[in-house]
Amino acid sequence: MKPLSILILCVNLTFGTVSYAAEHVDSKQPVFDGSNAPPTLHTEKNRILDANGNDIILRGVWFADSNLWNNDKYDASVVKYIRRNWNANVIRLPIHPLKWRENPDYLSKYVDEIVRATGENGMYVVVGWHAHGNPLNNKTEAPTCDPNLPLAMEALKTIVTRYKKCRWVLYDSFNEPAYITWDEWKPVAEKLTDVINSVNPEAITLVSGVHWSHDLSGVLSNPVKRKNIIYEVHAYNDCKNPSCMNWKTTIDQLARRFPVIIGEWGYVEYEQLGQEDSSQSTNKNREYAVPLVDFAQKLGIGWIFFAYSAYWEPSLVVVDYNDLDKGDEVLTRAGYFVKEVLNNRPYHNTAPGWRNYVRQLSIAKNHFSEIDPNLFAYEKVKLNANIRSDNYNQLSIQLLKPSYDGNHLPVSSFEFKLGYRLRKSRFEIGMREGSGISDTTKWGKTDKWGKALTIRIENTPPKQQLQVAAMAQQDQLIFKGILGNIANIVEDVLASDNTLSEENKTFWRSKMPFFASKADSFIKNVEYTQPSD
Repeated sequence: MKPLSILILCVNLTFGTVSYAAEHVDSKQPVFDGSNAPPTLHTEKNRILDANGNDIILRGVWFADSNLWNNDKYDASVVKYIRRNWNANVIRLPIHPLKWRENPDYLSKYVDEIVRATGENGMYVVVGWHAHGNPLNNKTEAPTCDPNLPLAMEALKTIVTRYKKCRWVLYDSFNEPAYITWDEWKPVAEKLTDVINSVNPEAITLVSGVHWSHDLSGVLSNPVKRKNIIYEVHAYNDCKNPSCMNWKTTIDQLARRFPVIIGEWGYVEYEQLGQEDSSQSTNKNREYAVPLVDFAQKLGIGWIFFAYSAYWEPSLVVVDYNDLDKGDEVLTRAGYFVKEVLNNRPYHNTAPGWRNYVRQLSIAKNHFSEIDPNLFAYEKVKLNANIRSDNYNQLSIQLLKPSYDGNHLPVSSFEFKLGYRLRKSRFEIGMREGSGISDTTKWGKTDKWGKALTIRIENTPPKQQLQVAAMAQQDQLIFKGILGNIANIVEDVLASDNTLSEENKTFWRSKMPFFASKADSFIKNVEYTQPSD
């Protein structure tokens, strides 16, 4: 089974039945310049070779489906950055069936630029049909990833027709077959491959295993009878089914006979910085990531990490990757690890070494620890709004004329939302564009209301720490000032506002000691990541 965080990506985003969209035909066939593109690939026995007879090992990263979430915005500059700074030679681009049906211009809007940019930067790209489930009976855990076979065949034919002259494009025919045996799936895989080959007889096709692509054991006795096939396995460590747990045994045998790639893998880390004992994240690095990379290296097979995204998990980046040419990319711990491996640099395989390594790399430009919250002040506070429900209570607070060390900051006011989720006893501070936050601060997400940054105030916030690091310095001054003075700020609001009920005021006053303790712990955890000058 795939991790829950990834399955969530494929939830049904609409209600009811979605009819097929109009034909995916653009008025003009795009032109792709292949002068800088890498050589055409083909397979021989268990090897992937280019046109010059060189062995090729594909290693790279997934992009998210921009059309699915409308958050990740990939363009040619991101592709160029991945090539130059990550040393990846392949990018994988998924197409979700539901979104394909809704968008007749899907390829021109979301795919053409990436295909063009990968070719221009000497990279390969896997354009993948991101279907899940059984294409024979349409059973799926994810309606967005509709396994409908006629739809898949129609889409693949359209996709390959558009990119058939792009020698650097590979095709994933069906991302994750499930609820189906290998013997049932194999004829379908051959039928989909035939659709691809009918348009481009030399195309490379990725064929996934069953059980959400974790199980390729059936290939050992009953392989696909087509040329230029690369078998694809997905390798997540939270699947407890024997077909998942034994994937290495299968691949160790399979890779001696056929070309194989680890088409998806990834992990989310939750480490309490400052903790000296082994933690979940360092265990994952030591027990999952390092052995997987070593295993692939030993067999000479490639892999593609899921995903270079701030919104899809497992994530390689924490916040949006704007201004990449300025080096403003903020990485997760998995991101640091994968970037080092792709660049063929040494990586640590012990918990203390990896923790110290991350600490040195993580927030080199951040001066959060130098800020004294006692030097933060404001002239006045104002309550903009209060939202209250059975599970959530929020104060929208405006600080007028904030200052630091006696100097007014370059904003007349700063607005933030202090939220408390009752069931999880979780505090969070939210900010939005136009509320006084600097334009250079990295935003957490973009939704229908604009750009927003919400930071959970937790005892062990690895992602939140990096979000703070991506703030502009003036916003760090205000944010740390808010954390260090939150009890006083809330008391000023409660004392000056006449719209809140006494019951609500009592609620917030009762929570302030708890929140102040969390805020203090949050500050200490963020400051722990500070490298020495």
